[in-house]
Amino acid sequence: MAIRRKGSDDFVGKSGRTVTYRNKWGDLVQRTIGVKEGSKGGEFDNQQGTALITYILKPLKSFIEVGFKNPPKDKHWDAYNYATSYNKINALQGTYPNREIDFNKFKVSKGDMPLPLNAKVELVNNLLQFTWDPDLQTDGNSEFDQVMLVAYMRESNKAICIMGGAMRTAKKDKIKLTKFTKPSVIETYIAFVSNNRERMSDSVYLGQIIREQ
Repeated sequence: MAIRRKGSDDFVGKSGRTVTYRNKWGDLVQRTIGVKEGSKGGEFDNQQGTALITYILKPLKSFIEVGFKNPPKDKHWDAYNYATSYNKINALQGTYPNREIDFNKFKVSKGDMPLPLNAKVELVNNLLQFTWDPDLQTDGNSEFDQVMLVAYMRESNKAICIMGGAMRTAKKDKIKLTKFTKPSVIETYIAFVSNNRERMSDSVYLGQIIREQ
């Protein structure tokens, strides 16, 4: 049942298949609940896509709070909403029931700093060794910027994240991997963040590392 709040012209509540409510920003929202006849394919496609993005972002939540902290000013988003929306639009491929993540297009950071230059990663024993060009001649880069690194383990849905690593001028940093009992596929990313954490670069996908054990 929809209810008119005292002192307000707004109806809130449920009426038939329509629900009206105010979100946390005070906006009045009205939407239809349930799946409309003839739209199941699109609904399932959207639901599977949302589930995939949510699943992968969960172990990256702390990193995302830094990497996506500057959402568009016209959006009522926090960092997590921003990351979810961006990756749903850009990093999903296929259609229901075969939706998949395109890790090359997936982002763990989004910002206006210049992209990391000539970044690479290699597996050496139990370490992921990252290298890059400091690129200090490019406007927007500073010697005080710090590297941000992600190693996402697909089989376990776990991630090792560095949000404030080595300085840009160090040219290298590393992630020590935990012990594995079976082969693992690791997706790797690099980005940079300013010293005051107010600016960051888009993340760059460095490829897939296959660890045999």
